[in-house]
Amino acid sequence: MIAAIKRRAPAPIPARPLPKNLTIAIQLALAALAINPAHAEDNARSEGSLPQISVTADKTSRATSLNAEDLQRNGTTDMASVIRYQPLVSAPSALSGAANLWDGSGTSGYNIRGVEGNRIGLDVDGIELPSAVPLPDSLKATGVGIGRDYIDPELFRKVDIISGTTSSGENGATGLGGRVSFQTKSPDDYLSGGKTSYLGAKLGYTSADQAWAEALTTAQKMGDWKLLALYSNRDGALTQSKDVSDGNRDNWHSDAILLKAFYEGLAHHKLGVTLDFYDRTDNRILDGATYSAYPAGATQYSTTRRHRLQVEDEYTPAAGSIAAFDKLRIQAFYQDSKKEDYTIAANSTNSYTRRIDTYLATTSAGLSADASKRMGAHDLFYGLSLSTLDEQRPWTEARYTNATGALVSGYPYTKDRMAPTRTNKLVAYVRDEWHLTPRATLTPGLRAEYWHTQPGDLRNYLSNVGSAASEIKSDHTAFLAPSLRFAYALAPTYDFFAQYSRGVRVATAAEKTGTYDSSTYASSAFLYAILGNPDLKNETSDAFELGTKGELIDGLTLNTSLFYTRYKNFIDYQTTTYSGTALAYRLQNIANVDIYGAEVSAQLDLGTYAAALRGYSLGSSVGVSAGRSRNDAGASGSVNSVGPAKGTLRAAYDDAAGRYGASLIMTAVKSKRASADDVSVSSTSGAYVNVPGYALFDLSTYWKLSTNVTLHAGIYNLTDRKYWDYATVRGLTTSQSVLFQRAAQPGRNAAITLNIDL
Repeated sequence: MIAAIKRRAPAPIPARPLPKNLTIAIQLALAALAINPAHAEDNARSEGSLPQISVTADKTSRATSLNAEDLQRNGTTDMASVIRYQPLVSAPSALSGAANLWDGSGTSGYNIRGVEGNRIGLDVDGIELPSAVPLPDSLKATGVGIGRDYIDPELFRKVDIISGTTSSGENGATGLGGRVSFQTKSPDDYLSGGKTSYLGAKLGYTSADQAWAEALTTAQKMGDWKLLALYSNRDGALTQSKDVSDGNRDNWHSDAILLKAFYEGLAHHKLGVTLDFYDRTDNRILDGATYSAYPAGATQYSTTRRHRLQVEDEYTPAAGSIAAFDKLRIQAFYQDSKKEDYTIAANSTNSYTRRIDTYLATTSAGLSADASKRMGAHDLFYGLSLSTLDEQRPWTEARYTNATGALVSGYPYTKDRMAPTRTNKLVAYVRDEWHLTPRATLTPGLRAEYWHTQPGDLRNYLSNVGSAASEIKSDHTAFLAPSLRFAYALAPTYDFFAQYSRGVRVATAAEKTGTYDSSTYASSAFLYAILGNPDLKNETSDAFELGTKGELIDGLTLNTSLFYTRYKNFIDYQTTTYSGTALAYRLQNIANVDIYGAEVSAQLDLGTYAAALRGYSLGSSVGVSAGRSRNDAGASGSVNSVGPAKGTLRAAYDDAAGRYGASLIMTAVKSKRASADDVSVSSTSGAYVNVPGYALFDLSTYWKLSTNVTLHAGIYNLTDRKYWDYATVRGLTTSQSVLFQRAAQPGRNAAITLNIDL
């Protein structure tokens, strides 16, 4: 056991060399330039480039879609920058060295219209990402101990962002506040136009985190087979804060691999298999802890992995041969994910050093079938899925006397911070797109779910909170979630819509059984307990929205939305009594919440109205929202997770031949200070910080050096503005000025990427 605790002590952070692929990439670029030096006369997009994936404006689509080219032009390098310019969408991060030392830092997930954490659905190719778990050492369920960042954007051909409660008439992840769906690249993205082979390389650098990125992609068509192999590597450091000398450091490395094979040799069938691997390591030095007991901070070695195997069959029978469906897609998957943090910190108060190994391991598997059928004026979609999820979160700790290095009596100590749990889920859905008239479409949907949860081996869990033995039991829940959408074409390409969606979120295993009980330490002088609750009710939402969508007139796209959502049974901590501890908190269904607001976005193609302005465009978006909460005692307050108003304005030029282009983007965010709310009972030692508003300017450019080589470059925060992300720092108080300053976003920074397509 002692050997296990010592096995991964973080090594000193070394100086970072240039990536090995740099020389290879430069040689490929020179070779590609030699292939076609007359790049100035190139009037067509390279056949190997990813095709544009249009943002649909049909009567049922709700998603804002970003394709691979959008992600690259926006300087997307991580989970947070995916949503850089989206109104009312943010990516909260755990503060470096804050909250507690034992869990890692980084992006915790997404906040959409003031709702975040596990209330937002996240999936890759329809397979849900693991849930976030709350901080057992914190008093807020919204404080994330382990987040949901298991992705590399290089693997994605498309990202769909749905704001508001998701539709019930579909498979995949659902969300009370919205959903972000990532779709991985496919051989067809590179083998269009009769092309039978593709080879591409990419080299990039971002100054904000001193990160190098290299990617290699190949696609091949061999007879009835289509194959894709993609490898992405990244090496970086802690993202720099503007004007802050931060002693914290983080050298990180990630690898992502995507392998796909499709066989089309069988009549009416398309068989496919996908292997998706993501691995990341972080070597952190937290030199400046927030606890007086740890003045020397801590060192931490963290690993993140997500490995997925998926097989599928898309069956399209001969027309009219099968009455039940026109197309059927069946898929099976297995996904193994793990986030682990190994931390060493010297406690000056008690004169010992703690070595703690804690992780969240999730394993899921499932089978699903999705069918579609055209029946006169009806487009019918229906499906069924069955999945199982295993979760565990152990904690192993050893303590060594600082003076002698001897192991403290009673250690190593192992306990589970949540009960190991298996959850089985059965889902059925149906959706009917009923074309009432050529202009009007009515889309009712219904989703039915059944959950069964069974605890596993409880020995290490009950050693942590023995009195919880009577609470841990198998349970089940079932529910129906309807939706209804009406759309009417005001013009051939412009729709009015009104919709209602019901959402339901079942409490996670970490929320039902997650614990931290300091009384399990015999030497503990300060006793407290933070507990889960097996009797939590499901959180629900009733979402109403109306607006317009599409191309209003030639050259002008205008989307508008007014939304109102009523949430019930929001989960957070309340004070309780437990085994004589000085402080005890338990998760409860604490409040009901109303969130409402508006979003408007527009895109104007100036060349539609004047030939001299061909290639020039203007775009803008703005979002505002507000919220109120009410607890069981009738008290009313604000909802601090609702962010400030945000708007963007973009001016762009794109050469008609696709050879070069540039865009200047202004992002403006209003100031906001959090206030007392009833969604959480966390107390503060002072007033919340006021998070200043700001205006940022970003410049993004691309230049097609030849048929095969494209250079993308961006300069972000052109005016070197010092600013903060409200979603990340809203819970800090005026007494936490050090943490607040450390959380300042990067000043002026740059990103550059060289693409080579052969």
